[in-house]
Amino acid sequence: MAMKDFIKDHFKWFGQFSFEISYNGKTIFLDPFNLPDDYSKKADFVLISHAHFDHLAPDDLKKVADKDTPIYGPETEVMPKLKELGYTNLHTVKPGDKLNIGGIDIEVWPAYNIRKTQFHPKENNWVAYLFIMDGKRIYISSDTERIPEMKDVHADVTFMTLGQVYTMDSVDEAVDAVLDTGAKLAIPVHYGMYEGKAEDAQRFCSLLEEKGVETMCLEKLGRE
Repeated sequence: MAMKDFIKDHFKWFGQFSFEISYNGKTIFLDPFNLPDDYSKKADFVLISHAHFDHLAPDDLKKVADKDTPIYGPETEVMPKLKELGYTNLHTVKPGDKLNIGGIDIEVWPAYNIRKTQFHPKENNWVAYLFIMDGKRIYISSDTERIPEMKDVHADVTFMTLGQVYTMDSVDEAVDAVLDTGAKLAIPVHYGMYEGKAEDAQRFCSLLEEKGVETMCLEKLGRE
């Protein structure tokens, strides 16, 4: 199956880094946020990248997770909040971890700011996730600047933050970050709500296509 078709079949995007990922009969939610008001699909597993309100969103989390749904995320700020909310099946992750969840191999990568360190400090050990599905390495960058570790990712598909306020400084930086990961297909995300515009996504795609990287934009299915 072509990579674009594979992504369309298995990934739904709701804005920011909010994804429903369906594979092998399992449903994983990453950073559930901005879900439609009537959303009712339940998660087999939930992954959280970090503690900000648009990634750890209590009202959206309770739409997809029961109190005993397995939830994975970093210790700093994330686990205390989940415990406070009454979730009980909690699993701490940190950069460098390797997981197998529902038959899907998942690598845990760092996600942090180098310059704007007040937003995503490296010492928090907040994370990005890389899914190995159908032999493809699919990297979802989370909130990050272009960091040295991206050169070791070796992705086939990269979902990259566009940012320009809290994450990347520019579209060009996001493009360079994709090139670092080695992706053959790049998809812009984390734009159109609090930072970044549709025009930025178009420029991101144009610049990468010029460099021989395929691109696609996903329809945002969330409330906004």
